[in-house]
Amino acid sequence: MVFAGGAIGTGVRHGLALAWLDGPLATLLVNLTGAFALGWLLGAIGRHADPRATHRRLFLGTGLLGAYTTYSAFVVALAGPGAGALDWATALASLPLGVMLAGAGLRLGHPDA
Repeated sequence: MVFAGGAIGTGVRHGLALAWLDGPLATLLVNLTGAFALGWLLGAIGRHADPRATHRRLFLGTGLLGAYTTYSAFVVALAGPGAGALDWATALASLPLGVMLAGAGLRLGHPDA
């Protein structure tokens, strides 16, 4: 389940990078949309104990969204010799904004949470 979802998530992220989304702001956008989607997913199906929900969480959450988001891209950008202020600003903004958007997605996916 994780492998199949990961293959799709990687393909989506790569397709976006080829189309027009590349660079620190694009990475931030992808990570924030992925954080929101993961929050929503966990809110919507995270508390279900049936095997289908477990498979959906593995496929969509760990696989697809795990591969779609690219938090490691910040590490690569910041470790490189050309790291600039925009790289640092987007990396530093990514964590708090991602947590806030994941919380918003969780609330939307499960309003009683």
